[in-house]
Amino acid sequence: MGELKKTHVTGWLESHATWRSPATQRSVLPVVLAAFNRAEQSHHLANPLKGLKKPASRPRVSSFSAAREKALYAATDECFKYFLFAAIHTGLRPFCELARITADDIEETDRGMMWRVYSSKTKKTRKIPVRPEVADLARRLIKTAPRGSGLPLLRNTCRKPWERMTGVARFIAIKKKLGWDKDPVKRGYSCYTCRHTFAHRMLAGYLPQWRSKRSPGRSGIGLFRRWQRSLAAAWMLRCWTAAHRSSWVPAEWQRKQR
Repeated sequence: MGELKKTHVTGWLESHATWRSPATQRSVLPVVLAAFNRAEQSHHLANPLKGLKKPASRPRVSSFSAAREKALYAATDECFKYFLFAAIHTGLRPFCELARITADDIEETDRGMMWRVYSSKTKKTRKIPVRPEVADLARRLIKTAPRGSGLPLLRNTCRKPWERMTGVARFIAIKKKLGWDKDPVKRGYSCYTCRHTFAHRMLAGYLPQWRSKRSPGRSGIGLFRRWQRSLAAAWMLRCWTAAHRSSWVPAEWQRKQR
């Protein structure tokens, strides 16, 4: 153990072909460090990895512009177009949330349509309001998948739920068709970019209008990174009501700014 060096761990990480991503290394290193910290506490052994730093985080701030969003719709069929449209305009996780929505999860209220969303990732259920254009799409799709049928609203061409493998394959085909696979930025797009697009548009378009007086010079990207790290973005998006009043500001934010 005394002969172990930090470079040994770095070389061990780089020897795995599937661990080249900094995000993967950031998730692996804490496990290794925790084991050595436990050995130091329990057996009073010197920790040779003390001070080993994780790779810097790289927030995923890529999103679709309006023109690229239209290009996506034009390059695919109607089934996948509806799926991408709903993902961009609701911000739901594409496959563990959006693909599972059925007519039984939809409620019509006097304030608009609400969706009851269960996430297999967080094991939690929440209710979210949806924008009018998404509500119109849902009402049309309910006619093909009525209540009690158990069918998801958004289905592929075989009338089956969208799965991660089929969705990813379809999106890769779209990138090749549009020539995005050769672009250094666009080749990183994925189905999950739809969720990033929703968050980015809300934060870049709504928050700066309220914070510009108190935080001059702060860009939309900077706000996105800050709120993404604190997970407050997800909370804000769930609070987006059917009224869409630009003057509405959560009381918690008001108290923080005083």
